[in-house]
Amino acid sequence: MSILIAGSKGQIGKDLFKYFKNKSDIVGLERNKLVISKSKDAKSKMIRTNDPFQYLINKKINFDLYINCIAVHEFSKKKKKNFFLSQIFWH
Repeated sequence: MSILIAGSKGQIGKDLFKYFKNKSDIVGLERNKLVISKSKDAKSKMIRTNDPFQYLINKKINFDLYINCIAVHEFSKKKKKNFFLSQIFWH
């Protein structure tokens, strides 16, 4: 199973990434980078890009599970985005 976790730098996203890391192929989406971990590999691969979603579209990577942990708090220094509620999608 392949999983995409958006907001993998935050506390919940980080915990989910660690939990799934050895069990399935996982991609952690942060502000300007992707962290890719294959279940068979011990190391994670980091990719810096200005548009992580476009990178995933170009590589034609599909996911079985998408977990959205993106949230920007009122007191955030980088308060440039709207507040997003966490959601889980699968097919």
